[in-house]
Amino acid sequence: MCSCIPRAWSTLLVAIAALVVGGCGGSHPRSPSRPTTPAVGTQRPAPSAPHVHAVHALAVHAAVARWRLPVARYRTTAIASGRHIFLLGGIDAAGSTVDSVYRLDPASGASKLVGALAAPTHGGAALLLGQRAFVFGGAGPPVYDLVQEFDPASASTRVVGHLPAPRADLAVAAVGAQVVVAAGFDGTGPLDTVLTTTDERHFRFVAHLPQAVRYPAVAVAGNSVYLFGGLEFGGEYTGTFSRAIQRVDLASRRATIVGQLPTPYAHAMATVRNGQVFVLGGSTPAGASSAILRFDPATGAVSRAGTLPEHVADSGIATIGDTTYLVGGINSRPLTSICVVRIS
Repeated sequence: MCSCIPRAWSTLLVAIAALVVGGCGGSHPRSPSRPTTPAVGTQRPAPSAPHVHAVHALAVHAAVARWRLPVARYRTTAIASGRHIFLLGGIDAAGSTVDSVYRLDPASGASKLVGALAAPTHGGAALLLGQRAFVFGGAGPPVYDLVQEFDPASASTRVVGHLPAPRADLAVAAVGAQVVVAAGFDGTGPLDTVLTTTDERHFRFVAHLPQAVRYPAVAVAGNSVYLFGGLEFGGEYTGTFSRAIQRVDLASRRATIVGQLPTPYAHAMATVRNGQVFVLGGSTPAGASSAILRFDPATGAVSRAGTLPEHVADSGIATIGDTTYLVGGINSRPLTSICVVRIS
């Protein structure tokens, strides 16, 4: 299902300190410094540029960790449990889907292979719910409908449920007691359906997205789930990416487009601080990105908030305290590096 290998805009900088540290890769899907492969299909006319809104100071510091993964991984998933990060599955440097589970200690830089998923999986989405991690969907390469449970304490894995249909390259998020499953790929094309579950076994339909996408970034603000960009159609790193910021309102059971990114994005990651969403890296028509974008859910404004020390897409993402870790990923090659982003 998923083949393996694959400008930034300049505007208002809001209270940023970016620490650029050497040691990260260049750009694997496509490099901004090289001519790009034409997108598959026809790009739609670009919407007008988003309003840039000044938000009260949040300092963004981004650097490369001194420690690295023992192996390269991308299209992987990550969760934080206690003081550890667990990296679940993904694609390795040879392009193979793997089942390995690594435990990482950001304090010491130590890493250890601690277990394996029930099925080799890439393009899934993971959440820590209570004391257990759940990996929804993914592919290996057939597209799965599996819901896998991983216990960080025992490093054991089992299949505990099934999605209503196969789904990879999806977004999941927890809102209260509900897990929201949105977007993705069923083996033939992007999906627009939004589902919820409260037990990881039974799912109900919520809404249709205005725009079907796969590989969006996802974040929760209030009682809403936001999806940023995504692949609309075509090759995974050479197709037509979306600029849309889509909101799923669970109270009204409606999904709407509430904003636009400055350039089309897919394969990005997102984190939330003080009610602001930060979109980190990703893939653009010019190649992998190092941009850190800020989205204000209250106004719909998008602004440039900083720069990662590397161009990176498809990282595992996990947050401990005020620190977000982008683990592995891909640019000109699969990565073993870890980007550390602190927003305070």
